Amino acid sequence: QEPALYQASYTIAFQTDSTNTASMVYENAVLLIGKNLAQFESVKKRLRDSALADKNMQNNIGVALSQMGKIPKPKFLFEIYQYNNQIVYRDQILIERFQYTETPYFNWQLENEEKAIASYHCKMATCQYGGRTYTAWYTEEIPIPAGPYKFYGLPGFIVAIEDSTQQVKFQLTSFEKLPEGYMITTGEHKYTPVSRKVFLETLKKYKANPESAFNNMQAAFNLTIDDGAAKNNAMNRLKRENNLIEKM
Repeated sequence: QEPALYQASYTIAFQTDSTNTASMVYENAVLLIGKNLAQFESVKKRLRDSALADKNMQNNIGVALSQMGKIPKPKFLFEIYQYNNQIVYRDQILIERFQYTETPYFNWQLENEEKAIASYHCKMATCQYGGRTYTAWYTEEIPIPAGPYKFYGLPGFIVAIEDSTQQVKFQLTSFEKLPEGYMITTGEHKYTPVSRKVFLETLKKYKANPESAFNNMQAAFNLTIDDGAAKNNAMNRLKRENNLIEKM
């Protein structure tokens, strides 16, 4: 745990189907910034985790069933921690939770272009990461070398960043100093430690054949879904969500 000093709110835009520009989804996310630690995650994921951690719901199946429809359904299940130039990345594939640590190399190239975004005077920088080329806009008016998702290391705060295909976008909507009492915490869930390579390989296999992964999950937990139409709809949706933020 560490006290959160600042909170930056972002909008995430992501094209879930690489072949269909109409498949863009949007979600609000929050970056909490402490002295040594920063945490980035979806607002809906934070609300969902809070609801699932409710002891009354955990201990009472009736309460759990009555609340299921009210629990937010986040589009992004990752949570990301920036600490000592390292990234701790956590994510979920179906019901399995994974975690890996990396020190990403962005090789930022500072460009000469400047413009105003969200009332901040911003400068341009570019990098390559995860098989994508990104353009970032950062402001020296906020002298914090942090940003959304995994991005950090610029001589200022990242206000906006998007990839060259415009399939991945992060846009700052607000930045504020927090009063005392706000904390950055790592949660109570247990995650299986793996390498980034293993996680991406697992995710790609799941995206390539979601039905197999879904059937394996049912077998492992002795689950049965009798509604064939519902299952087919779920499988078709998963097959359409073929894009990855990180391709490699």
